[in-house]
Formats: sequence, structure tokens, C-alpha cells
Amino acid sequence: MNMAEFFEVEQVNLPTERTIEYSLGHNTGTTQYIRIKWRRDELLLREISRAFLDHVRINKDNNADQKYIYDEVYNKLNKDLPKPDFKRTGIKYNTYASFVNGIEDNFADTTRHYTLKQWPHVIDIANIAVEYFNNVHPGYFGKPLLPFKAVRK
Repeated sequence: MNMAEFFEVEQVNLPTERTIEYSLGHNTGTTQYIRIKWRRDELLLREISRAFLDHVRINKDNNADQKYIYDEVYNKLNKDLPKPDFKRTGIKYNTYASFVNGIEDNFADTTRHYTLKQWPHVIDIANIAVEYFNNVHPGYFGKPLLPFKAVRK
């Protein structure tokens, strides 16, 4: 072995995203549920989304940018999100905040899985949260967060 070989560093490929594996679960005829492979992935998605809502709400008065983010998350109706149950909630269209809070209410009422209709929006909102924390408040989690990618297995 020569000196150059001794100091050669093996290339390390660091992950650029966090893969969430899921499969189709129970089908009620009107709703198709998905099953996330690892419980820790489900808990991480929920933690990041809840932390995002809390952080945006708490910091809304810090500056104009935070106020804008607050309005986008809490006040702007998003017709791309699945509509909430109007009879139960009294609202016709979701905001990011009402969508995440609605899902959390479902989990509190013994729901164990996301629906296939909710799933892409859950990933989108988690990635918005990742971007928010990485760019606006990078020290919040103590390290950069990886964006999520859902992969059906």
C-alpha cells in the first residue's frame, strides 16, 4: 500500500430523503386504508406535522414572514385537501391546520391508519414542515430533517 491509498476515503452516500414504506390495508368499500410499515415512521410524521402547527401558531407575531405563514396554514382554504365531514366539523374546506387536526382527532377516536385519500396530503404537509424547519428555524430539531418519500411495497 502506498501513502495515497492509505489516505483515500471511501465515498459515503448519505440519504437525501426518508423513505416511508406503506401498503394497502383494510378496505371498507367506501374507504381504502393504508398501513405504514414502521410505527416509528407514523409517529414521526405526526410529530413533525403537530410541531409545525404549534410552532407556526406560537410564532405568528414574530414578523411579517411568520404572519404570512400563519395565514397560509391556519386561514387559507385549500380546496386540494379532502373535504372535512361538514356535519361533524361545520366547515366546508380544509386548511392545512384543520386537516392535520382532523387526522389527529381521528387517531384519538381509535382510528389506526390513514386513508388512501389522506395519504398524499399527509406526506405533502410533512414535507412543508420539513422545509419550514430546515429553512426558517433550522435549530428547532437540532439537525436538518430529511424530506419524506412514500413508497408502496
